[in-house]
Formats: sequence, C-alpha cells, structure tokens
Amino acid sequence: GVNIVTLRIFGPEHIIVAVVEADDIDTVRDFVFQSRLMQWNTVKINATYSMEEALGLIDQAEPIF
Repeated sequence: GVNIVTLRIFGPEHIIVAVVEADDIDTVRDFVFQSRLMQWNTVKINATYSMEEALGLIDQAEPIF
C-alpha cells in the first residue's frame, strides 16, 4: 500500500529522506513498523499535500485579516 517515489541520502549524516505515496498516514506508519526502520533510524513522518490539493484548501479557508 506504499509507493516509494524516491529515496535520497544526505551524505555522511546517514539521513535518508523518502518520498512515498499512500492512501493514508496509517499505511505509512505500518510500513515503517513492518520494515523495522524505527529499530535503526530516527523516523519522522510528515503528511503533505500536492500543490493542487493545497491550493484547493486555501480557496476554502477564510482570511484571518
């Protein structure tokens, strides 16, 4: 249920950035757990929107000032 779009490595820091697509955040959490990535890495999951999705959400938001 997780499509890995790209994996990038930050040089000597041993930091891996993965861009993945999934139906929901729980699917990504399950992937991290089942792959045991959390046993040898610090894992941080950030859910994001595509530009199209974000622009659609902005149109729905009421201005605060």
